[in-house]
Amino acid sequence: MTDQSEVQQGYQPPPLIRPTMSKDEISELRKQVLIEAESWVGTKFHHMARVKGAGVDCGQLLLAVYENCGCMPHVDPGYYPPDFHRHNDLEWYAGILLDHCLEISGYNLMPADIVLFRMKDAKVFSHGGIITDYPWIIHAAFAQKRVTKAMADNGWLASLRRRFFRPKAFLES
Repeated sequence: MTDQSEVQQGYQPPPLIRPTMSKDEISELRKQVLIEAESWVGTKFHHMARVKGAGVDCGQLLLAVYENCGCMPHVDPGYYPPDFHRHNDLEWYAGILLDHCLEISGYNLMPADIVLFRMKDAKVFSHGGIITDYPWIIHAAFAQKRVTKAMADNGWLASLRRRFFRPKAFLES
């Protein structure tokens, strides 16, 4: 269940950015990603963890979901401090995604694409989510202490800069 702080009752997403395909038209691989992402909802937030039902952070969530669905190999990002985004200019999170994804515009988003956010106090893009039906995403949120569904254009995410990515595996399926 989504927190009221993240979603205003009766809110309708803006028509500007919508998936180009209906949910009935998306590929089986995209459907697998959405099912896998949904299965992580409720998992507690835990820095650097990647264990469904036990703990995960936003980066590890993306790596686990896309690996479990065969969209990318196992990626070990190595150690990173919880506040890496405040003290480092290296876009290593986006770099990992660019090894396995293409950066795309925000005008042709589809379910199972990826959004990266740049936190207000950050030097780099450091918070990721899986698009379900933009602006709806699934992400591991520190403030909510769990994996949750949220609207990327509402609450604390609304004013953040963002980049979008499409796994290369979708281009092959």
